[in-house]
Amino acid sequence: MTRDQPGALRGLAQLIGGLFVDELARGAVFFSVIVFIAAVTTRNLPYLGLGVCVGIVGMVLPFVGMSRKWSDPVMAFVVSVVLVADAATLWLLWERA
Repeated sequence: MTRDQPGALRGLAQLIGGLFVDELARGAVFFSVIVFIAAVTTRNLPYLGLGVCVGIVGMVLPFVGMSRKWSDPVMAFVVSVVLVADAATLWLLWERA
């Protein structure tokens, strides 16, 4: 076993982690699009406003993080918050509207 192997394995783990965060961010954007469309199809003004705001923020925030090259832990946190906000908004739209 050489000294290069642990560094190579660490680099591989960072690469896989980065790809996972990128795919999670794309999934969050797609989920935000679904929330946006669900909000537009409701005909209730407060829920429309909430869903559109959460959907647009959820679509824009991951792209801002990618363009500013935020670190993977920060992106994972932002994407997690977006996913939770989208899920809560979608639940609210289905239950109340």
